[in-house]
Amino acid sequence: MAEVLITLGIIGVVAAMTLPSLIANYKAIEYHTRFMTAYSRLQEAFQKLAAEEGMTITNSSYGNQQFRDPFMAQFIKPIDCGYGSGLNHKHLGCLPNPDLGENENATAVAEYKTYDGKKKLGLGYMDDGQFLMNNGMLVTIENQNKGRLYITVDINGYQNRPNRYGHDLFTFMVTKDGRLVPGGHPSSDYSNSKARWSSPTSSDSNNGIACAYYALTDPDYFKNLPK
Repeated sequence: MAEVLITLGIIGVVAAMTLPSLIANYKAIEYHTRFMTAYSRLQEAFQKLAAEEGMTITNSSYGNQQFRDPFMAQFIKPIDCGYGSGLNHKHLGCLPNPDLGENENATAVAEYKTYDGKKKLGLGYMDDGQFLMNNGMLVTIENQNKGRLYITVDINGYQNRPNRYGHDLFTFMVTKDGRLVPGGHPSSDYSNSKARWSSPTSSDSNNGIACAYYALTDPDYFKNLPK
């Protein structure tokens, strides 16, 4: 009996030492898989829209808030969130519209934060239309001014944490020459300073907006997310 108890004790100690690592590795794999799925779906929809419109879509192709509807139409059975959960869009997966004073108007609302988790993330780049993919991912659009066209995706849905830039929230940008690239890509905005826009120590209010490029190019990216 004593030998059995000792063996069980050893197994318990080993499990306690290895379980956190196993959980972390599982989360890293899950986030990476979701990220690649989001990237693939966004690229496919973007290319389909360009073919449908018969043009090269650039960052200045669409007028004020005109991009969301045709882009959303490229997805299978999306849920229309309008420009926020709004008075007519109470679906719990939709992001409350800050312009309507709705940040506390839905249950289980968790605010978005920067990559380091220390600042609340402004929603100014997410307020020009949004919708849910049929897999629950939330897509938001920045299309207020010609010359800026951003697509941000929450890869596990707004109601699921951690709700942090560079963890489960990523921004992609349409370039002047008609490509959809991850934020931080050399051809994108916010590409010239990883230390400012994709850093565990940066205090910038947009810290994390450049993380998509590193998530795409660094195989160990999701294993090294800041706590």
